[in-house]
Amino acid sequence: QQIQQLFDGMVLARAQGTLQLTDQQFPVFLPKLIRLQQIQQRHRQQRQRLLNELRMLIGPKAPEGADEAAIAQGVKALDDLEVQMWQDEQKALSELDAVLGVRQRARFRVFLEAMEREKINLIVKAREGRGGPVPPTPAKPPAAK
Repeated sequence: QQIQQLFDGMVLARAQGTLQLTDQQFPVFLPKLIRLQQIQQRHRQQRQRLLNELRMLIGPKAPEGADEAAIAQGVKALDDLEVQMWQDEQKALSELDAVLGVRQRARFRVFLEAMEREKINLIVKAREGRGGPVPPTPAKPPAAK
């Protein structure tokens, strides 16, 4: 979550230059982009919560009473959320598009994709850095007699 917040800040910082926003566009664009990011964050959290609930229903420690109906209800809740997520994000994108010209809208879509790829690359590099070899622990000196 912290990585995502830092990354969202980076998107905000790069958007004006990448999209070539005018001084008039930027103050209107910025809160709409922040709103899109907030919607996406809320959806990620809700989605994760529903997935965790499904894992508990189908996992090895699933409660005895977890029947097919409860599992089906969990799947439906996740599916409904996915539809709602898409609708909310499309609405937020439409509001952003209203501020942008045609070329800026195209640049924005390409920019979002490039930023998503950059985020994935940064996460992979961070994981590789932590997953490296563990330094050996120094040997203890022999006990004195």
